[in-house]
Amino acid sequence: MKSKLFASTALALVLSAGAAFAGPTATITDAGDSNVSTVTQNAGVSAATDATITQRDASSVNQAYITQAGAGENNGTIDQAGAANYANVSQDDVGGSVGSVSLSSTVDVKQDGNDIANVTQGGGHHHDALITQGGAAGSNRADVSQNGNNIYAYIDQVGDGNYANFNQSGSSVAASAWQSGSLNQAYVTQTGAGFEYLEVTQAGTAGLVSASQGGDMDSVFLYQSGEANTINVAQTGNFDTASVSQTGKQDLASVTQSGLSNSATVTQTGLVDSATVTQSGASNTATITQDGGELASISQSGSNGMATVSQAGLGGGNVAYVTQSASNVNATVLQPGATNLASVNQLNNAFAVANITQSGVGGTATINQ
Repeated sequence: MKSKLFASTALALVLSAGAAFAGPTATITDAGDSNVSTVTQNAGVSAATDATITQRDASSVNQAYITQAGAGENNGTIDQAGAANYANVSQDDVGGSVGSVSLSSTVDVKQDGNDIANVTQGGGHHHDALITQGGAAGSNRADVSQNGNNIYAYIDQVGDGNYANFNQSGSSVAASAWQSGSLNQAYVTQTGAGFEYLEVTQAGTAGLVSASQGGDMDSVFLYQSGEANTINVAQTGNFDTASVSQTGKQDLASVTQSGLSNSATVTQTGLVDSATVTQSGASNTATITQDGGELASISQSGSNGMATVSQAGLGGGNVAYVTQSASNVNATVLQPGATNLASVNQLNNAFAVANITQSGVGGTATINQ
């Protein structure tokens, strides 16, 4: 018989300061062993703070903390079931109202397993963070920090040993992460001026995603389902789009965008592929497709450029380099076979067009315009 250590600290401290709306409401429901639940609410102007903690396992060591302060319409909900879960929600000076418009913040955490979640929402208004974690072996962890206006975060982890870290500030940014594999890591940083969107999906094993957005109207779509794949994305420009899909093993993709209205697409399905895209110009398009052992690099600093690299290694070893710094240039490289090398260098040529096609073994092609 497991010893009963019923140490449920169900503490709900509510301080209301002349709220214009309904006062704070705190509800704690514990059913099990060694649960610790704490709710602290300090409602200032335009109160309507609400907190709900529910821990649902008869033999668990769950802990949940909710702290909410200032200026109206904060909401926090934690629902935990399983063993050794931990959730921490902190909201400070979010919400409030401007005129007759309600400015609110909401946190919703639900965990089933050996999971850990931390959510911190700072100044600003209209924050929303939703975390759902579950898995047979558990040990998933999610950390979310939000400070700004109109910020949204959604994390769903159902595998084992996954970790998601969101750091969001600025205005009108949204990020989501779905991790259903094991030992995956996703690090997301958003500091944009407005309307930044980032989506991460990892269904493989030991995947790593590091993505940052600091511009305006940028979007990122990342997917990994293989093993030990890595994606690095950095956006500091405006109206840029990056899409990366990796389903192989030990693949690496890096996308850096600092220009305007650029588009980058990377698809890798093989073993030990490497793709790099750097865009600092305007209205450029880069596409890389590889299926095993290849290396491709595209650099675009002009405008209205188009570069496409498609490599089917049939054993690997193909290499392609494309550099474009002029306007209205077009480069296409297609290398089926093994150990091919192609280099396209188009500089200061307003209407350059280059096409390289290699089928065979050991071919080398170089175009410089």
